[in-house]
Amino acid sequence: MSWLLTLVVGAIVLPCGLGAIALAETSGGNTVGGNAFSWMNVRDSSGVNMSSYMFVTDFGSVLRLDHYGLGIILTLLFAAWMAVAITGIWGTGEVLDFGWMNLISTPLRGMAKAFATQLGTSVVLITAATLGAFCVAWFTMRGLHAKAAMQIAFMIIVAILGPFFLSDPLAEVLSSDGLLVQGRDVGLSVAAGINGDSHPQPTRLVQNLQSQMADNFGRKPLQVWNFGHVVDDRPACRSMWSAGMMSGSQDRVRQGMRDCGDAAAAEASNNPSAGQLASGLLLLVCSGLLLAFSVRLAIKIVRSALDSVYYGLMTVFGFAAGGFVYGPTQTFLIRSLVHGFFAAVRMAAEIVFLTLYLMLLGSLFEQARGQVMAVFVIGAIVEVVALSQLKSFVEGFDRGNDWVANRFAVAVQSAGGGGGSGGAALGMGIHAGHNHLGMLGKMSAITTVATFPATEWLMHKTRNFLKPDALRDDRFNRVMWGNNDFLIGEARRGGRAHGGINTVRGAAAAILYATTAGAGVHQLSGVLRVAGVRDRDIRARAINSYSEIAANAGDTPFGRTAAAARRAQGNMNLLIRGRGGAGVEADLAADLGNLQMSAYDFRRRYDNGVNLHGDRHTFVQDYIRTGSRDYLIALGHRAAGTTTLPVDATNGVRTQFNRLDGVDRAGALQIWNAIGNQHATDLSDAVNSLIQRPMDTDRMHAVNRSLARAQQTDQWTPDELASPWKTLVDGLDDQLAGQDALTRVGARLNRR
Repeated sequence: MSWLLTLVVGAIVLPCGLGAIALAETSGGNTVGGNAFSWMNVRDSSGVNMSSYMFVTDFGSVLRLDHYGLGIILTLLFAAWMAVAITGIWGTGEVLDFGWMNLISTPLRGMAKAFATQLGTSVVLITAATLGAFCVAWFTMRGLHAKAAMQIAFMIIVAILGPFFLSDPLAEVLSSDGLLVQGRDVGLSVAAGINGDSHPQPTRLVQNLQSQMADNFGRKPLQVWNFGHVVDDRPACRSMWSAGMMSGSQDRVRQGMRDCGDAAAAEASNNPSAGQLASGLLLLVCSGLLLAFSVRLAIKIVRSALDSVYYGLMTVFGFAAGGFVYGPTQTFLIRSLVHGFFAAVRMAAEIVFLTLYLMLLGSLFEQARGQVMAVFVIGAIVEVVALSQLKSFVEGFDRGNDWVANRFAVAVQSAGGGGGSGGAALGMGIHAGHNHLGMLGKMSAITTVATFPATEWLMHKTRNFLKPDALRDDRFNRVMWGNNDFLIGEARRGGRAHGGINTVRGAAAAILYATTAGAGVHQLSGVLRVAGVRDRDIRARAINSYSEIAANAGDTPFGRTAAAARRAQGNMNLLIRGRGGAGVEADLAADLGNLQMSAYDFRRRYDNGVNLHGDRHTFVQDYIRTGSRDYLIALGHRAAGTTTLPVDATNGVRTQFNRLDGVDRAGALQIWNAIGNQHATDLSDAVNSLIQRPMDTDRMHAVNRSLARAQQTDQWTPDELASPWKTLVDGLDDQLAGQDALTRVGARLNRR
């Protein structure tokens, strides 16, 4: 609703401001006659300039503050009404009077003459005639003799009429007896004739219309608003009111109402009321609507006149050159001639429409006999309907205009060709009479503009800016695109750090870095492709391997490492048994790449920076070498703060417990973290060694042993549940039938 409030406030505040400026040019006392609008010279039928009008009221005193407040509000409202009424009446009268045409006719005619002189040279004429003669020769060679004859006839007509037209291109449009003035006179005469005037005089008719508008839209409404009735019904009061307005004295107006016997008017002028305020608001709105219609019609009349001038200028191209050449250039000449003529006809029709509208309102005001406000309200309602009728009226002219131009062009171009019954002429394009869109067409056009890339750039890169919540969606998309850029950057960084982005190991590294940054499996293909993994096979196999590993692993890096080792071991067994091919080799390479990255991630996350020395470091190394559970049981007691072992403790546990003498809970946790760190380091080293020589199955056995030790340590964790790591059994075959295949896998993995 904010836009509606802005519209209403603007429609009231702006006129109030303009009118207040007009009323500011006043003298003191009771003289309120402003002269800011006097230059418009809008006079009513009694000869009173509308700029001299006043709203006569009592501004009260210190003892009558209610009168003071109402007086100020009524004066501001009157200022707004006066700005709207005088401007609308003056603009309509000026358009019908054609005084504005006198200001532009001489410069336009001079410009058109200079333009025609520069364009209509002998060189241009000879060149155009030569091209036209070539078209004639071509039609003759093709056996299209009728079309050639029509082309010759058209060129002769252009050659004959051209010099007369080019000597003064806008003479027939802007002269005192040209198309526009004649169209204005015809429109006024037709309207006056319909209204009962059998001998209309256009100039006098325009003056009468403006005076009538001043009476109907200014004088009478103001009297009803100010006094509650039309005081002009009494001749004496009419004279008194006119004299008072011209004098600029409110006291004289009041005294005049008393002298002419209209006590009610004199009383109303001394007692401002809320009823006057309501009447003023209604009058401002209804007057604005009624005058808006006439102003819109006046603007259309000016536009039609300027359209005729424009097409007159465009005709210069046709008579100087284009009319000699067959095709679109001849069509352009025909269109310009037809459009220029129809623009003048349309202007005459719009003048008839406007004049009849004003005369009809004048008749209504005469028949109303003082019921001015009723006419304003009913007229405002009728005006809304008239706006839609005016739109259909103008569109009908435009369609007829295009249809006639197309018929002429088709007749010229299809002589003897059998094409004169329909279709569009060359050069008409969408102007063949079918270019007026319906509602769905207009909506489609708006949608096209809203989604056009150039429009999105102009709207600060907002996609489909007319859609509800477009800005919110745009912000969301920017966040998503920004997130994608981040994921792509991480994938590229990982691939470059591990063997190169467009390699098997680089693709696995890109997957690890991207998923760590938050990418889902469904995003990996696009992220890797943009990041630089251009090889579709490498990209697809790496993602497929990772997807299966993630589906069979837990939520820990160790679980993914174990699942990757299981998948790699399965494909390796196929190659060892001689049952695999190139596809299995590529899959194994992808599996080993993901295995290396899982082990790398496992080591990276378990690298807690623990650096032990002395007996504690020796304790960790002894446990890793022997794998005895006694070490962990003793470590658990130290972590729990136990000072005396239970009686059922074994000698091995007691031995290791004594080795940890002086180790408190914090020290025990450091030793435990160091054990986990050592497992991660050993597993990562074993996987890296395997990557260098996949054909060495002993290295795969070493990976399995490292995984088994790490899992065993986790299962022996004192007083804690084991993590959901996948159990891995060393089931690698010892047959070496696939030695060559594994060698090729190694080459694929270590290719840069």
